[in-house]
Formats: sequence, structure tokens, C-alpha cells
Amino acid sequence: MPTLKPTENPVSSGKEFKALCVSAAKMDKMMKLSAILLPDAIDAIYASLAERKKRRPGLKDVREWLVGLPPADDEGSDDAEAGGEKHCE
Repeated sequence: MPTLKPTENPVSSGKEFKALCVSAAKMDKMMKLSAILLPDAIDAIYASLAERKKRRPGLKDVREWLVGLPPADDEGSDDAEAGGEKHCE
């Protein structure tokens, strides 16, 4: 019975596949590091903008967006006045 010899893949070689796996792993690591460093980068950019003597018109909006607004409790007070029943208007 003849022995079968492994044939070379016409699409990619083993070296190309290994290089692809290594580059995919490096890309994944870089994406994770980018996600971790993003908040620090935003803080550094905000600090450098805040230290300038010229104020940008949108800087206050950025500060409010970064801090976040407290949730409004208007809906809860309406339910308490109606005795827990919801009415359609």
C-alpha cells in the first residue's frame, strides 16, 4: 500500500499561517491596551485644554458629558401621588 505524502496547501503555507496567528494575537493585545488607555487619554486631553488661557466654547459641554448627569426622579414622584396607579393622558 503506497504511503500518502502531505501536500502543500496552495492557499497558504504553514509559515504564513503562523505569521497570521502571531499578528492576530498582537492586534488583539493592542486593541485591549487601547481600550484600557482610552480614559487616561481623554483625561490628559481634557487637562491640556483646561490649562490653556483661551477657553473653548464647547469645553463646558465636554465636562458635563464626562461627569454625567444625575438621573431625574420626576417619574417616581408622579406615581407616588397617584397612589401607585398609572394613568394614560
